[in-house]
Amino acid sequence: MLYPILPFLAKTLGADARGVTLLIASHSLAQLISAPLWGRISDRIGRKRALLLVLLGIAGGHLWLGLAGSLTGLFLARAFSGAMAGNVAVAQAYIADVTPIEARSGGLAKIGAAFGIAFVIGPAIGGMVAGGAETRADFALPCFAAAGLSLLAFLLTLLFVGEPARHEARKTPPARQVLQLLARPRILGLIALLAAMTMVFSQTISIYPLFLEARFDWGPREVGWAIAYIGLLAAIIQGGLIGPATKWLGEWPVLLIGALALVVGLAGVDLVGGVGGYLWQAGLVSIGLSVGPPILTGRISRASPADAQGASLGAASSGAGIGRILGPPISGIAFVELGAAAPFYLAGLMIVPVIIAAAWHSKERRR
Repeated sequence: MLYPILPFLAKTLGADARGVTLLIASHSLAQLISAPLWGRISDRIGRKRALLLVLLGIAGGHLWLGLAGSLTGLFLARAFSGAMAGNVAVAQAYIADVTPIEARSGGLAKIGAAFGIAFVIGPAIGGMVAGGAETRADFALPCFAAAGLSLLAFLLTLLFVGEPARHEARKTPPARQVLQLLARPRILGLIALLAAMTMVFSQTISIYPLFLEARFDWGPREVGWAIAYIGLLAAIIQGGLIGPATKWLGEWPVLLIGALALVVGLAGVDLVGGVGGYLWQAGLVSIGLSVGPPILTGRISRASPADAQGASLGAASSGAGIGRILGPPISGIAFVELGAAAPFYLAGLMIVPVIIAAAWHSKERRR
């Protein structure tokens, strides 16, 4: 709900493209710091209790965002929301607890499918609630609505989510356990690839609203529908296609296909001349952004000890957080200094290591 309105909200308080993307990065920076902690906390106190804590915090962060009356207030509110955004790492650990190891990528893809559904419904609602006028009051309403939905998620978790059976957490200090995991070259390499994919995602999604405003003069309502289209494709791909595709072709070949589609879509951004052009370009981008993270997260989970799933997936979330931190500011600077299409070209370069790794492992699998 907040993706299509955050750039316009920040602009009403004096931010340019660089300020907008730094605002988005502030959330990711706080999430980077907190994600391993939440993963470890969920190993200690249980997945359900950890989820309840973060959902209350996220609701408070959205409420703060709606009440903020300055750019500094926006940054503080988004940073607080990021610090409480441990729900992703905890939910991934929950899936790892209840999913057989051979089906873990498909299970983790369902979290991506949930995000995809959210990207279909949320941006459209956020854009419609904000409307076309760029006033501070218009943008507060989606923030309050998002806070209400977080409280609803809290109640649903309290009433319907059970605590899964899981392995006893190690008696190892959290920082040492994460370092032990990162000392494994395989896990470290997978986290680096996940960081690259997430950087590309954050670069493109953070700059799309400003790109569409500059290219087509679209406002929050139109941008909301545009991002909803990306979410629709993500929901279809992650909810119903990744599982069968990885069983048929294998995880690395599917990742290679997605990464190649992503590069073609990013390279073709300057050819977007209307709604039809946006549909095919964003469609190719959606394919790559949909298949990469769940496959890589699944590989990280499978490469990690059974009693350290929360810590390993928390470390993976932090690696992804590095990409979310670096991507938006790079996009903002490139947008201002080099032009509206430049962030997409730079994002295409970021995906090259993923293509190389996926091609290598696909070759090894055939051998």
